Amino acid sequence: MAERNGVTIAICTYNRADLLQYCLESLTHQTVSSDAFEVLVVDNNSPDHTAELCESYSGRFSNFRHIVEKQQGLSFGRNRAVQEATGDWVLFIDDDAKAQEDLVEVAMRLGEEAQDVYFYGGVDEPWYHFGRPKWMKDHYISNKMDYNENTVLQHPESAIGCIMLIHKRIFEEVGYFRTDIGMVGDKIAYGEDDDLQIRARKQGFDIVYAPDLVVYHVVAPYKLDLDWFFKSAFALGRDNLIVRGYSQSTGYLLLTALTAVVQAAVGLLAHTPKLYLKQDYYRENWLLDVFKKPTKRVGLVYTALKQKRNN
Repeated sequence: MAERNGVTIAICTYNRADLLQYCLESLTHQTVSSDAFEVLVVDNNSPDHTAELCESYSGRFSNFRHIVEKQQGLSFGRNRAVQEATGDWVLFIDDDAKAQEDLVEVAMRLGEEAQDVYFYGGVDEPWYHFGRPKWMKDHYISNKMDYNENTVLQHPESAIGCIMLIHKRIFEEVGYFRTDIGMVGDKIAYGEDDDLQIRARKQGFDIVYAPDLVVYHVVAPYKLDLDWFFKSAFALGRDNLIVRGYSQSTGYLLLTALTAVVQAAVGLLAHTPKLYLKQDYYRENWLLDVFKKPTKRVGLVYTALKQKRNN
């Protein structure tokens, strides 16, 4: 697969063998021949039976390959995948996502049609494998946008990390994923995807949203817990401070804190009536709609103040 449009499906995994099996199985039922792409699983020192599962697939399917990355962290795994991939295009999907049947076909078409595009972001539709609470709304956990055709994303829009199709030229010109940020083991952390996109944009590369590039991303049990959404929002604010280089001046932090208060106040006015007027609107919806966005700003301010205190 040395041709310009060869595709490697890269799956970086840690300790999720049961969900990984669904992911791998979905890649054995694609609408294109298995000779047209490779599946590369990068195991980040999983203590469960991930290795045995991967070896069973690579033993049965010649286009499946399994390697181990000993340095702990998602970015280490992704960087290793880029180095090992035989395709010029690397399609990153999460280990807890199922591929749509035409995922590889769409990726190959995007690669063939690409002229000056080297970075595509796709869609993660929710997969309620562990059930769905009555208050859960798809938009809480999906990045689906209102674009019906390939569209260049504008800042602050960005591709989501669980499905990204990236040509190796991006890594050659802007560098690899930062390894000092992002997921490590079970830690909730973000930023490495956004950081790569920021650097790519600075080098003149567009980030294109491709609505036909779809995976079904599991809504894990911990994501059915309201607390996770606030922990995630806080972590996004924390990591945005690091990745996006926001000002840490006293004035900016005061403005950010004030904005959080205003957001909460506006949210209270806008969403509280729904508790009494809408039958399918629950306390959990109200809490998320009112306080999730302010929590992100709280994460930013808290992290900045902590850094100031430590310096």
